[in-house]
Amino acid sequence: QDDFDRLFSEVLARQGLAAIPIMLQSPETGLVLKGYEFTLLNGSTVKNGPGLVLQHGWHSNVSSWIHYLKPAILSGYRPHGWNWRGHGWGVEKPVLGLGNRSYVENAKPGDYSPERMIEDAELIQKEMLHRTVKFFYAGH
Repeated sequence: QDDFDRLFSEVLARQGLAAIPIMLQSPETGLVLKGYEFTLLNGSTVKNGPGLVLQHGWHSNVSSWIHYLKPAILSGYRPHGWNWRGHGWGVEKPVLGLGNRSYVENAKPGDYSPERMIEDAELIQKEMLHRTVKFFYAGH
């Protein structure tokens, strides 16, 4: 478990939440995106509710949604979150100006264009369609 996961798990636990890591790899680029499915700390989750993808904005990370997770679960949604390439903590090749804060493996430096973000969103969409029949996508 890396530093981001450890710290994120501690913060989630204080909110009565837990995160199940999800790794997605693009078949075209080999890029690995790390995401999470969020549940209540006691392990209960919404089995048949719609998925809810919570996507953070530029120069942020998935933890920016922490205060929305429990209300989403209690409202019947299955929240998921991913860090955009070059965002988050833990690996090299961050978005320019973010020091060593990155959570994308195998990304090429500077490969953070809108076109790449759309490719990542499409990869997330395909994963969500495997997990649930219906999902919503929210971002800031």
